[in-house]
Amino acid sequence: VRVILHALPEAGAALRPWLKTKAQQGGFAAFLQTGRKNTLQHVRGSRSGVHRVGPDRIEMQAGPGCFTQVNRLQNSALVAAVLTAAGLQGTEKVLDLFCGIGNFSLPLARRAAHVTGVEDFAPAIEDARRNGRRNRLGNLRFFAEDARGAIARHQSAGPFDLVVLDPPRSGCYPIMQEFLRARCRRILYIS
Repeated sequence: VRVILHALPEAGAALRPWLKTKAQQGGFAAFLQTGRKNTLQHVRGSRSGVHRVGPDRIEMQAGPGCFTQVNRLQNSALVAAVLTAAGLQGTEKVLDLFCGIGNFSLPLARRAAHVTGVEDFAPAIEDARRNGRRNRLGNLRFFAEDARGAIARHQSAGPFDLVVLDPPRSGCYPIMQEFLRARCRRILYIS
């Protein structure tokens, strides 16, 4: 169990000892956040957890602040649905925008020639790279950068056969014009 307590900045210092005591008593990992993700502070316990995803049971770790699907059974079903919809033959070049820790990138890499993952939260990309190594997948590249412009930056060897989008709640409106110019063969949008 991992608890991230969100608090006002002025309350953070006072809450830290209380949270540490509660985490020790309850046996859980605890973190304190007093603003955006970059204010996340480790208080007690493991910094990341490992879980298995999809029909291949790929092992992934996710540190605090990284987005993960909270229902693991539902996530495995979602990954399986994405793999079915992708219908990869093993020769495709795939771009996974908003890739997070590699939730879709890694299972897709088992079925594609190459996968490029893009995510703007650098700690998630660090986890994605570790997850790729953990699962011995060498046909992956991950970039900590904004999704805007990613298609143009990474399609130097020709258009992508598949672009996977799993954006945050705010959506991906700012990058939609890029799809019209990029001539991506297929787009798989998860919402």
